[in-house]
Amino acid sequence: MDKGFDFYAPQTYLDHQGRRIMLGWLGNSKSKYPTDKNGWAHMLTIPRES
Repeated sequence: MDKGFDFYAPQTYLDHQGRRIMLGWLGNSKSKYPTDKNGWAHMLTIPRES
């Protein structure tokens, strides 16, 4: 899931336990999404320890 152009702009931070947590942006601009009609699409990934 984290390979290719669908995963981009990852950000990391240290949580209160000192773990490095990563989130990324996930989406494909060439795909149609149900929320396109509302003016937004794509999503953040599930936070995970990196």
